Amino acid sequence: MSKLLPAKGEPLIERVAWIVRVAQALDIPIFAILENISADVNMLPRLKALLPQGQMVFNKIVFGLYG
Repeated sequence: MSKLLPAKGEPLIERVAWIVRVAQALDIPIFAILENISADVNMLPRLKALLPQGQMVFNKIVFGLYG
């Protein structure tokens, strides 16, 4: 999110939060996948709070179609 201007990032965060709430209401499984998780970079707390208790957050470390 740090790459986006606040005017673009905030609506995106709200849309992701809405999608998570809809998935929960419809009992659709949620997979949380982040890019380059580290001690300095993690999921936004307000989005992480929407995830079910104990939900794993996966680190996307492979890019491209061939692995």
